[in-house]
Amino acid sequence: TLARSEVNGSLIVIFVWMFDVFLGPAMNATEALVVRLFPTHFPTLFMLDAASGHGGPLTDVGWTLVWTVGAVLVAATVFARGTRPPESAAERARARNPGRLQVAFRHAFVEYRRNPSMWFLMTLLPVGFISLAFLTTADDPAPVSLTEDGVTTRQVLSMIEVHGAIMVPITV
Repeated sequence: TLARSEVNGSLIVIFVWMFDVFLGPAMNATEALVVRLFPTHFPTLFMLDAASGHGGPLTDVGWTLVWTVGAVLVAATVFARGTRPPESAAERARARNPGRLQVAFRHAFVEYRRNPSMWFLMTLLPVGFISLAFLTTADDPAPVSLTEDGVTTRQVLSMIEVHGAIMVPITV
């Protein structure tokens, strides 16, 4: 597997996602080569109705589908390699241990209490993301369509408020 524990795997996923969101095409220029390697690069361009700038027979929808199918195949491969059955006799004997699941749950909760990475993920990371959203967003007013009780109105709001409000449910 790529990570030795669930916490480290979660950290990898969160940091890849963080770079993708904050440095990807939704928030940054789309011409940088490194940005094209992010997991949701082409789907984000498609959703933003921004041209990918790639020529050839594939359209932007085609690149989005290729990118999405590729990401699913990579995820399935990693999952299959990490969950394959044990190969040696000793590994098979350990896998058949009847009380293994109960012992694993009991020790997992002890580990979560001891693991500072989990506390970082549950407290400091959300607070940091929300604070960075407020601190790094330009104070430019922008028109925003708001729908409330079936009535859509257009109001001019500070992008600091909009970006901060969007980051709260994402990080929590």
